[in-house]
Amino acid sequence: MTGAITHGNGVQEWFHTLRPNPDDPFNSLLARLQKTIFGEGWPQVLEVRVMGSSDTFKKMREGLGDLMGSSDWPISLVDGSPAPGGGLAGIQLHLLKGAPVETVRLDGDVVGRVFQANGTRFCVLGGIAPFDPLAHPVDQTLNTLLRIEEALATQGMDLKSLVRTWFFLDHILGWYGQFNKVRSQLFRERGVFEGFVPASTGIGGRNHMGSALLASALAMKPKGAETTVQEVSSPLQCPAGDYGSSFSRAAELSGPGFRRVLVSGTASIDPKGETAHQGKVEDQMALTVKVVSEILASRGMGYQDVVRGNAYFRDTGAVEAFESSLEGLGLPREKILASRNPVCRADLLFELEVDAVTTD
Repeated sequence: MTGAITHGNGVQEWFHTLRPNPDDPFNSLLARLQKTIFGEGWPQVLEVRVMGSSDTFKKMREGLGDLMGSSDWPISLVDGSPAPGGGLAGIQLHLLKGAPVETVRLDGDVVGRVFQANGTRFCVLGGIAPFDPLAHPVDQTLNTLLRIEEALATQGMDLKSLVRTWFFLDHILGWYGQFNKVRSQLFRERGVFEGFVPASTGIGGRNHMGSALLASALAMKPKGAETTVQEVSSPLQCPAGDYGSSFSRAAELSGPGFRRVLVSGTASIDPKGETAHQGKVEDQMALTVKVVSEILASRGMGYQDVVRGNAYFRDTGAVEAFESSLEGLGLPREKILASRNPVCRADLLFELEVDAVTTD
């Protein structure tokens, strides 16, 4: 079991990253997926996220369907190939043991899972897409955010309950600015800026729904003061809001016996909000890894505490170089999934996000 978060009273939450074998990517991955899910004491699945080229979507959906049957898991299939020529980068599982799990549905579709630990209600959302994939991306963005709000409302939560969000945007470079405007406007209307602004990743990638974007999220509703969330700033970067992006650099989720830091998608951006090391992917990787390391260090953590992560590259040629340098960078290879996904600026070549956990 990797990446465990022990909530107490026998409740354990953890993340598991699965990479395919080169000689048999689908069957080997599905076999290991089945072993992970049904071999760890029958854990509950909170979310399944698959990163692979879009031509793998059909086969992965069929394979997951055969494995899952009529399961109530939210699933996100995102275009993110591991190397030139496409293929499957891997699967990330969010799992739980020791507590009952409820399913969240919108219009009959499974979009989330809910559990309770230490008096706090947690909601994990995934695979949320707009109703109309042919609408303008701006309209799809608003509809997706409203669907997140609707899903949270079924659990007595709202947008101010959000801790972390992920948005996978098709053709991100053409409309990321518009996406940010819509998100900022709704956050303003809902009072999100009056309190904690969630950590977030906004990255390029097509999805199996054929929509302009696909979203996942984590939210919580504490019963008392047992579990808290606070913004974590980046020692080496300015707040993202300084250049129009409505998210925190990182969030720290604290509960009885554990602290979890969720670092937002982080790229080679200097303290003024400008792109650093243009055209130099290795230098951008080095700076990004340093920035994330400093965020973790500010909370008494390091890469040894990472339980889950994603490395996104504009060009697949750099994926191999990153994979071979993981040990030297101090990043745990078995917990980081690397894939080709364009970053929100044309001159940004690399982005990294991680979750880290320590126990008190």
